[in-house]
This record gives sequence, C-alpha cells and structure tokens, in this order.
Amino acid sequence: MSDHHDQGDKKKPTPQPNEATELLPATSKFINLLFKHYWKEILSCVVTLIGASLLFLWHNYNHRFDPLNTNLIQINKRLDQFDLWLNGRYPSNGLIAEFSGSTQRDIRTDYGEELSLLSDSAHGGSSLVWYERILHDPTKGLNSDGFLRIHYHLNPKNDATVVPYVGIFAYFANPPKMFDVSSFKDIQVIARIDHTNVSACEYSFHLLDLIAASYHDYRWAECQLYLPIGSGYSTNRIRLEDLKTPRPFPPTPVDLTHVFGFAIQILAADNKESEGYLDIDDIRFLP
Repeated sequence: MSDHHDQGDKKKPTPQPNEATELLPATSKFINLLFKHYWKEILSCVVTLIGASLLFLWHNYNHRFDPLNTNLIQINKRLDQFDLWLNGRYPSNGLIAEFSGSTQRDIRTDYGEELSLLSDSAHGGSSLVWYERILHDPTKGLNSDGFLRIHYHLNPKNDATVVPYVGIFAYFANPPKMFDVSSFKDIQVIARIDHTNVSACEYSFHLLDLIAASYHDYRWAECQLYLPIGSGYSTNRIRLEDLKTPRPFPPTPVDLTHVFGFAIQILAADNKESEGYLDIDDIRFLP
C-alpha cells in the first residue's frame, strides 16, 4: 500500500520551454504573412517549376537523341510561354513567327498557333487564297530555314462591285488572350513578292487590339508593307506608335497593352484581277 501511495503522489515533470517550441508560433506567423501578401508570386513560381519539369521530362522522352543545346532552346521557349500566360507580357524575344520546322505540314506561329485564312467571300467576292511552308529557300540552299508562301488570285471573275482582298491571321494564344506589347517599339516583317500579271497589289500588317475589336467592324490598326517586285526579301520595320486604324471618325488609338493577334492582308489596288504569291520569312516585335 505504501509503495502504491508513494507512486501516486509523484508529480509529473513540467515540460521546459526550448528554442524549437518558442520559434514555432513566430515561424507560423511569418509563413501566414508570406502567403497572404505574396501568394500569387509563390503560385506562379510553383506552376512554372512544375511545368518546366514536366516539359523537360516530356521533351527528353520524345527527343532522346537530340543535342543538349536543342533541348535547352525548347525549354527556354516553353518557359517563355508560361511567362506569357501567367503575367500577360509577350515574351522578351518578340518573335511572332519565323515558319521554321522539319516538315511542310508544320505551319504554325512560333508559339504553336495555326493560321486562318481571310477572303472577300464574306462580302460576295470570288478571290482565292491558300498557303504552304517551303522547307528551304532555293536561293539560300539546303541549310536555310523555311518560310511561309501565301498564294493568291484576286478577283478572278473581274467583279467591279467588290473590293478584292485575301490574307491570313492568327491569335497569339489559344484560347485567345490579351497581351501587353508596350515594352516593344517596332514591328518587323521580312517578306518578298512575285506576280504572274502586272496588276498592282497593296500589302499590309494588322495588329489586333481590344479597342478596335470593340467596334465590331474589323478595322484593325495597320501599316503598309513596301515590297518591290523581284528585289528579293525586304525588311519592313515600323514603329508601333505609327500603326493607324482606318476609321475616319472618331480617331482610334491602339491599345498596346491589350493585343491578341495579327493579320497580313493582300489587297488589289485597282480592283482588277491579280495573281501571285507573298513569301514571309520572319515577323517579330523589336525593342
């Protein structure tokens, strides 16, 4: 009995505070504050790291025999895509399309978007257009990269009541998304033309922005491309601030913080029949 009574009277030892238990509340509070004020940045980093890891594994599985340098280029491009989606800023390299690739069927912008066709058939016209990707420039040899060739036949029925035009357009992302290109100053288009008849055409680049879209009349900000016949590739570099919307009133500014695509248009200058092709080698924003 006495032994049992002695054991019952013993007091349990009181836990002594230590550095670990004292730091727990402070650490928890710090983490809560960190997530409260910087959760977007943390989420962006986590998503980017996970995505980059998955893309690295996927790319290495599908391109096991590619040189390491090629893998790194592809990874950097994908990381640019994540930045494009998460932050709304267009990638710093400014590249829209250079139409390089390993097959003739691989006809996309630099960020994987397909091209769509424009024609005057929406207004009763009869103009024809189609495009293809040429693997190598015959004037540059087999080591050259590819380019886009747009074939057109404007107003084959000689209809004087329709303004003949054709073209291509593409979104910067799928589904369409607004991007900020205000950090760039110029747009550059490298292209050349050839005609099978002498009827003149006008060539133009169009930037699709939110303000112009709100008018629902497809009058996008544009700039003319100067492409002499038979002179080879011409480099057109145009200030973004010089893009003009063909709307007489009211004057429409271009919203460079909300753009979502581009278009190339071929217009019959005198409304007569015209046939030929337009080659596009490179389209990009420049700082």
